[in-house]
Amino acid sequence: HRGEFITKKMVESVKKKVLFEAKNFIKSGRFREFEIGEMEDVYKYIKNLEPIKKEMLEKVIQFRLEALFDFFLKDLKKNKKIKLIDVEKGMTVDNFKFNDRKIKLYGQIDRIEKLEEKEIVRIIDFKTGSYAKLPPYTKFFKLMEKDKEELSQCVEVLKKSINSIQLPFYIYLYLKNKRNKGVSEIHSFLYLIGSSGAQGIDKGFNVKSESLASDNGFDRFLDGFELILSSIFQSIYQPPIFAATPGDGCNYCNYRHFCSFRKN
Repeated sequence: HRGEFITKKMVESVKKKVLFEAKNFIKSGRFREFEIGEMEDVYKYIKNLEPIKKEMLEKVIQFRLEALFDFFLKDLKKNKKIKLIDVEKGMTVDNFKFNDRKIKLYGQIDRIEKLEEKEIVRIIDFKTGSYAKLPPYTKFFKLMEKDKEELSQCVEVLKKSINSIQLPFYIYLYLKNKRNKGVSEIHSFLYLIGSSGAQGIDKGFNVKSESLASDNGFDRFLDGFELILSSIFQSIYQPPIFAATPGDGCNYCNYRHFCSFRKN
């Protein structure tokens, strides 16, 4: 349904299929219509559950899936024209520069929608848990007003002001990969499957365009976010306090490309 406007009939049809497939997988370990790989271990775990636990699992899954689709239906009542842009969309930025190096940035966005009547793009991230932190909007944007040197000297302030960089990062990826003329705002929020509810749908991390008539309306956000990214990389590359034990483990460390103590 990519590129289509979401309808009540569409949501109810997909809901029916998903609920059927979930029950069928719990019973047989197979999907009839969906192609989802690497599920053998999941089915082995379910198969070995006691009957009462398997029954409870089926009810919990049904409840949470129904809550998810009910959320989509309620959302349609508030926003009549919702277009599904993409799902599980991988996006890349190849030319991010840090210390004379080009760094490749990558992220996969769970769901991208557009509210046509309001010219708003929405980014939704689904979490299997019941709790997650949203980035504090005011603190985050205050950080973007600081200069690079000031930011690099306040790592703790950076941590407390960000909470989670995921939603701002997804907005950054989207803006770097799409033409944004005619987009007034980009909203982002979390849907917590574990608690069957959206977190931040009304007060999520949102960015407004400063010019609807051009692709450059979000430049202020892009410049400020790149400054924050550079400060994060700098805190890894030259941290104020760093206890490193160079050795063979350097080959497997996620920070080996930045660490000034790495074993060459």
